[in-house]
Amino acid sequence: MNRRCEVGRLVRAERGEVRISVEVFVEPHRLVHLTAGRALMVLLQELQDDRVPVHHVRVALWGQLPSGECP
Repeated sequence: MNRRCEVGRLVRAERGEVRISVEVFVEPHRLVHLTAGRALMVLLQELQDDRVPVHHVRVALWGQLPSGECP
């Protein structure tokens, strides 16, 4: 994972790479950031178990947590 990217900048797949994109829309919840983190950890573990080289990972959450429930 050695490519640098700026926040909000789309990073294109290089020649010979495959991009995996997952987009999920959920209702605001105080634990949504933890759930997203756990989902990423599962995906990365599965890729590692299958010996799939990972070159870049970017996680982003858009939206707003319910007021008064920020971690």
